[in-house]
Amino acid sequence: MKLDPQKTALLTLDIQKGVFGLVPDSERVMSVAAKAVAFARQNQFRIIHVGLGFSEGHPEIPDFESPFLRVKQNNLFVKGTPSVEFHGDIFHPEDLVIYKQRVGAFSDNHLELVLRSRGIEHLVFFGIATSGIVLSTLRGVDGSSGCM
Repeated sequence: MKLDPQKTALLTLDIQKGVFGLVPDSERVMSVAAKAVAFARQNQFRIIHVGLGFSEGHPEIPDFESPFLRVKQNNLFVKGTPSVEFHGDIFHPEDLVIYKQRVGAFSDNHLELVLRSRGIEHLVFFGIATSGIVLSTLRGVDGSSGCM
């Protein structure tokens, strides 16, 4: 199947500086990730980086036990800080960035609206955590929520 560049987007999922400190051996994926993004750019696919991004003070995260409590306690992934930046091997300033506050790429943000408004019908995506964001995003594509 040949993908129409006008209707295809490559999503990079959680390829952020802050994630590399939390996931063992995550730097290993960067050479493959850079090749995938270069291929997408060459073929004029839209590049969208989806990653964690919280407001100052993390009001989106509860104070009780949750999968993101450690993020809040360590003041990570606050928008505008180094931990939310996407890896330099794949990020260009003209790329679109969408922040999320839960596991899946479609959770609590405007990703679906952006895709629909740009006529995107085909997604190619990869991420740092196959059992986390990648699986949750795949589940979110068919309308079921990948949120935690």
